[in-house]
Amino acid sequence: MRRSIIFFAAILISSRCCYSQSQGPFNPMSASYSAAGCLACPGSDWNNFQYVSFPDHLYAESGLASYPQCFQATCFYSRILYSFDFGFSIPQGATIMGVSAQVLRMSTAPADVTDSLVQLYTGSPVGTNHASTTNWTPNPMSVIYGDSTDTWGYNLTPDTVNSSQFGLAVMAVNRNMVGLITTAAVDHIEMTVYYNTGTGILTQTKSSSVLGIHYDASASILELFPREGKLNSVKIIDSKGIELFHANFYEATGERIGLDIPRIDRGIYFVIADISGRIISNRFVAE
Repeated sequence: MRRSIIFFAAILISSRCCYSQSQGPFNPMSASYSAAGCLACPGSDWNNFQYVSFPDHLYAESGLASYPQCFQATCFYSRILYSFDFGFSIPQGATIMGVSAQVLRMSTAPADVTDSLVQLYTGSPVGTNHASTTNWTPNPMSVIYGDSTDTWGYNLTPDTVNSSQFGLAVMAVNRNMVGLITTAAVDHIEMTVYYNTGTGILTQTKSSSVLGIHYDASASILELFPREGKLNSVKIIDSKGIELFHANFYEATGERIGLDIPRIDRGIYFVIADISGRIISNRFVAE
């Protein structure tokens, strides 16, 4: 009996050191989409793209034309929706075992809208396209891509997934040939990274956001810290999409910008910034 107990304990200790660990599911701190602001580029725009950060029944939406119509932003396929800066902090030396992404999505034409592209994002789409042939439904449905053993055909390292540029790229396509605009909508995107340290010992090192934010409620001052590029413009919207503040910058802004903004109530707000021509979304909470 004693020998059996020792044998069982040895198995338990051995297996504990080899289990995959995970971080997540985490929400994206930032969002954008391809060719934002380009009038001549093909692909339908994404409206309210920043809404992918929360499961709050507020949707990023793309109005898709009928197949195969495509002229500039009136197109049967969307531009690529990017969600990134998930805040992973995988320990250096860990082996990435897999990545899963969960997308809460819906469409006004369930028989015709499907994925066109679902890939990992590292500043551009990379790896295997996990696009599903499952139709987007008229009621919100969560679809999971990847799993704990799926690296999406890409060499993933802790530096890759810890980067503020790491995330998910999603593109939808409408195959309906009737001349009606069909809406593809995404409520929420979250990601989980599975990894193995070999010892089970974790260290935490948070990565920074492309756009850092600090809100001082007592003075109604919003401080912005653009860590990559020049800040050209910024606007603040509430969770209903109502614009509360807008400012343009015509000179070099440096590493810190303090903005006097109108008094706001408690709640979640979004900052949408143009940083060196790239549209970046980030959020903050007023308490």
